[in-house]
Amino acid sequence: MRARHQVDSCFLRAVNWLFETVADYGWGVGRAFSWWLGHWLIASLILLANTCFGTTTVEWWKVSLAALGTGFSNAHAFLFLTANNGYLAASRKLLEDNDAWGVLTVGVGTVEAVLGPIFLFLLLLTLRNRFCLA
Repeated sequence: MRARHQVDSCFLRAVNWLFETVADYGWGVGRAFSWWLGHWLIASLILLANTCFGTTTVEWWKVSLAALGTGFSNAHAFLFLTANNGYLAASRKLLEDNDAWGVLTVGVGTVEAVLGPIFLFLLLLTLRNRFCLA
């Protein structure tokens, strides 16, 4: 794959570079795990900062747990954790009620819903390669 950098089109070069950076061509378990974990922790920090500027009445630990839970559920939207009857629906409601910047669904939720499954796929791919699971 590294040798193909020289002959591929610009788009394929960019995709190869991204695959190398995120997952070391399917062999970097630690690197893939760091990208997967880091992307939803960064989104959780954005949600926490957004909520802390929007509220003064809710305890910080409730908001912190709600931000972490909502960040995880946004990154793994296919689990429907923040749906109407989901396990983390109350956490999302708390963040929506105190949304100061309006970044909950449009900004953070959309980006996480797109990147989350991609990073999870790359993590599972590296685990499969690492442990030779067919």
